[in-house]
Amino acid sequence: MAALLVVCAGAPAVQAQALVGLAVPITGATDVFPTTAWAQTPYELTPPLFPGDDDWVLVGGTVALDVTVPAGVTLGACAFDVTWTAGAFAFGGFDPDAVLFSSTATFSTPIANGVRVNAARLGDNATTGAGARLGTLRLTLSVANNATVQVAAVDCRAFDGVGGQTDVSVAPGPPARVGVLTGDVAARVNATTLDNTRGDGTVDFEDLQVLRSGYLGASDAASPTHTLYRLKLDIGVRPGLPPGADGLIDFEDLQLLRAQYGLTAF
Repeated sequence: MAALLVVCAGAPAVQAQALVGLAVPITGATDVFPTTAWAQTPYELTPPLFPGDDDWVLVGGTVALDVTVPAGVTLGACAFDVTWTAGAFAFGGFDPDAVLFSSTATFSTPIANGVRVNAARLGDNATTGAGARLGTLRLTLSVANNATVQVAAVDCRAFDGVGGQTDVSVAPGPPARVGVLTGDVAARVNATTLDNTRGDGTVDFEDLQVLRSGYLGASDAASPTHTLYRLKLDIGVRPGLPPGADGLIDFEDLQLLRAQYGLTAF
């Protein structure tokens, strides 16, 4: 987990050496890979021709990261910068925790390849409980590639009750990694079941199976192979064409998946 080391600067109400970090909501992991939460394509929205949630769009999908804080930390306000790999994301918003900042005045200001977030209570402090978080950061994926996200700077404070504040200095820890593999198009559930509605963080034989099932599928609705087409399988581009889907599941897509074969987002 990406973490920040918080060191007490003097107030007994603020716990020393607390860990603040980034975590993916629900799973608690810091590696993200395709799931049904990624953006749907028009193909799966037009049944019965394309039934089920078996197609998705990586670019434009949302990555949600909790900014976590441990139990027993007393604070009244926090300002922090979150930065990420250049060009990897667009800022999608920050939702401050409603419990910790129940009386909150917040705003977010974009910075270069990042965002600056300010969250504060109105003059009083709160002590965090188990599973506490400052809030949830939402990022929109701009490119289908691996990227890192980190809390680059933090300024947390506790109000002293007489109009002043006690500073808490923090040291950034290692970044979280968002693993995105365009060839990760399916997941093995068990020995007999293949789930092609999500990825599982690894490009392996199951993904090759799914791509083969859509081989020669065309995005052109007039094509006899149109029903085989899935945008998630259109990961390679024929020579001479600009980057992006080229409307045909063919050798270039198979070649790119083979190049990723064995790679993992973990």
